[in-house]
Amino acid sequence: MNSNFSSSVQTQVTALRTRTPQAEIVVIVGGGVSGLLTAYILLDRYGRRYIPVVLDGNTCHSRIGGNAYTVPVQVGEFERWVDLGVNDYNATTYRNIQSLLKKLGVEGKPLVDTTTWAGTNNGRGVSYVEKDIVSGGIDCDLARDYYRFKAEAYNDAMYGSYFKHSLADYAKEKGYCTAFLQLNLYPRVNGMYYADQTRPVPTMPLGAIMRYYGLQEGFGTGPADRRYFDQGSTYWLEALADAIRCMGGVVAARCEVSTFTSSGKNSDSVRVHFAPAWCPWWKTQTAESAAYVDCSKVVIAAHADVANRLLADVPDTENVRALLQRIHYTTHEYQSSTGNGKKTLAVAHTDISVLPDPQKPSTYNITIHEDYNQPNPYTISYCCNSHQNDAENPDYACKEVPNFYVTINPPPDKQPSEERILQTLYTAPDGSTQLIQAIAHFSHNTESEDTWDVQLEICEQYQGLDLLGGKLYFSGGWGIGAGLHEECWYAADMAVRRIAGVVGDICCRDLIGPATQQQDVQGKIVHAPPHHLRIAMGRVPQSDDG
Repeated sequence: MNSNFSSSVQTQVTALRTRTPQAEIVVIVGGGVSGLLTAYILLDRYGRRYIPVVLDGNTCHSRIGGNAYTVPVQVGEFERWVDLGVNDYNATTYRNIQSLLKKLGVEGKPLVDTTTWAGTNNGRGVSYVEKDIVSGGIDCDLARDYYRFKAEAYNDAMYGSYFKHSLADYAKEKGYCTAFLQLNLYPRVNGMYYADQTRPVPTMPLGAIMRYYGLQEGFGTGPADRRYFDQGSTYWLEALADAIRCMGGVVAARCEVSTFTSSGKNSDSVRVHFAPAWCPWWKTQTAESAAYVDCSKVVIAAHADVANRLLADVPDTENVRALLQRIHYTTHEYQSSTGNGKKTLAVAHTDISVLPDPQKPSTYNITIHEDYNQPNPYTISYCCNSHQNDAENPDYACKEVPNFYVTINPPPDKQPSEERILQTLYTAPDGSTQLIQAIAHFSHNTESEDTWDVQLEICEQYQGLDLLGGKLYFSGGWGIGAGLHEECWYAADMAVRRIAGVVGDICCRDLIGPATQQQDVQGKIVHAPPHHLRIAMGRVPQSDDG
């Protein structure tokens, strides 16, 4: 390694290597949930056998975390925080994550779980909340099918023959009414981050949708215990990073990996090159040289398109790159003060007019689009006062805190006014600060009927791929399901198993799902759900996991 930039990482790696000279260095590209979990599980399970070095390339904020991004904001006279990215989880089904949070001393607190659906509905207008479904304040056929779907769709997908059916084909076969589909189900799916914005929602596969519903919202897996991360999602990941450092690993922020080359030292080592990662609009860049670290194994825990770029010039990676290209990402076009682009845009603001119905703000606010036979942009608005449950927060329960919101991909006719976009304090690497808008741009992988096949083939065929003398593994949110935290745990767990050469009883098909395929008495192909969903339902003992 060389340069002033690398001195901190170099010092840490050298010190750890001196203490444990026989330990293998494992470089993990990406400091999001998957990358940090890979490092943690590696150390927790194998101790000083490995030295994980996490290199995180986030540029426009100073912390690790990937799509988890918490920023401080000033709301009226109150100092608050807001999650612009990952923001909640289901404590009932996220068993590994919940256990880890307790070990780290991080609390997950119950949120207010309410939803509003609203839209113009071709000039007729429609707006309702969940209690309207319960009380009969909404179309009876819609209410009936809402409860039918909650009761039967998970089992139909995971244990029946509908896993790869499109949502529309499944709905037609089950006889769901148009009102439920157009005014409830399709809008809700369109408000999920993994919805493919290049295709109509009804064409999405039922299995992908129900994996999400089962883990995150409790459909088929029991009542959901929806919680937010106390002090924000970045806070718990910083605690995880600190734990990794204490256990003998390295976590370095703003280290953007550029390429892999042969180390030239021996036959089982690869050189990972990295450089300072700078926010493109920050003006105080410094001239620091690139650096490198030699290791025996590399784990790419970054997005699939980043992995594809890093492997572009690496020999014998054509097949895996062809698979990586089939993992697609959101393409919402945005314009902001920091530039234009095609990533998901998150905006923190106080402009209630952005909500689909300003008269009925809920924790989750879903936009009903006019036509679901065409692609629609993924959009949703969160009321942070409910999401962070101010009513149960002793610091704010008795105070008149102005409502503040996070809107993902604001529709063209629902843009927050500039003066109502919240500000956050950005700290540059040199310690200088600047107030900037509380916005963020994210990449989210989408789900299609092809995604499961790609995830399965990479898991089965390309974990442990030869890489210029070393070995290559994958552990990203795109690797299992839609990349929920619990799915990231299992993606990391599988990578660690492969690194250590101990795969165990959980195979790739069992993880990614559907786990098994067989014919029922009517000759239909039926499935079993993925391993982590069976654990969530108590059908696999937790002690057998990991």
